[in-house]
Amino acid sequence: MSWAKLDDQFPYCVKVAALTDAEFRLHVSALCHCAAQLTDGFIAEHMPNVFPRCPGRGSICNAILHLESVNLWERVAGGWMVHDYLQWNPSAESVKAKKAARAAAGARGGAAKRKQTSKQSGSNCFDDASGLLVTCSKQKRTPSPSPSPRSSSIDEDTPKPPLPDDASDVPPATRFASDARKVFEAWKLDTGHARSTLDRKRQARIEARLREGFTADELILAITHRRNDPWLMGTAEGATRVFDGIETLLRDASQVERLRDLEKPLQTVRRGPGPVQKDRPNNPCFGVQDLRIVRSSDSAGVSLDDFAF
Repeated sequence: MSWAKLDDQFPYCVKVAALTDAEFRLHVSALCHCAAQLTDGFIAEHMPNVFPRCPGRGSICNAILHLESVNLWERVAGGWMVHDYLQWNPSAESVKAKKAARAAAGARGGAAKRKQTSKQSGSNCFDDASGLLVTCSKQKRTPSPSPSPRSSSIDEDTPKPPLPDDASDVPPATRFASDARKVFEAWKLDTGHARSTLDRKRQARIEARLREGFTADELILAITHRRNDPWLMGTAEGATRVFDGIETLLRDASQVERLRDLEKPLQTVRRGPGPVQKDRPNNPCFGVQDLRIVRSSDSAGVSLDDFAF
């Protein structure tokens, strides 16, 4: 398949802009015909009548006359030539040469691939003269001992780390995957993200915490205790949304430890705007509304006046 080349300013050319819709369609059809048939811009006399979706015969004659008058088509023996066609489009000779070069390159690549395949299989050989695969005699190979004495001695002398007693027969990858699925399902149930999937990123985050020594139950406890953190639940002042993604809750070891041990809810205590006192003008806290996070167990019997300056 060949291509007819039109630049992005083609519709705005003075000659083309003067064409009617039918004349424009006829001219573009002619360009496509020349590119497909490799005519170097020549249009035979009978071709305008067979171009698809072109106007009737009388209209075609008028359209051709207008194309000639604006010098888009030039009258020659046996038909027309598209003006400056070869200036913007490749010649038939260059297109044929490019196709031949591509075919030769493909043939060489295919021959090299067949030769490489024959070397790997060992049962066939490549004949450079005929270009065909021919059957070759198989060479006998001396089988190497399996396992070799060297590898056996290395395996026997190399100490192997003991596995935990509770999972001595379970590979670590399988053990972490099972616990990661358990933690993920608990997170889905507790947060209501029932349609979430355990992708690689989430599984890697969970398994990272498991490799640090946390148990699956500890991670689930940290997920559950997130309800005691106003910021994660989106109820603290300044919070814009709920932060209950499993990547956030199990972000690192310190996050897991904090949430795991957060057995009672945090309470936000807001300081009042206290009056500006002249005897302490340099105190930057005057007139500023501050937010303090305290545990509910620590705030018993404390009033807002205790926090005023």
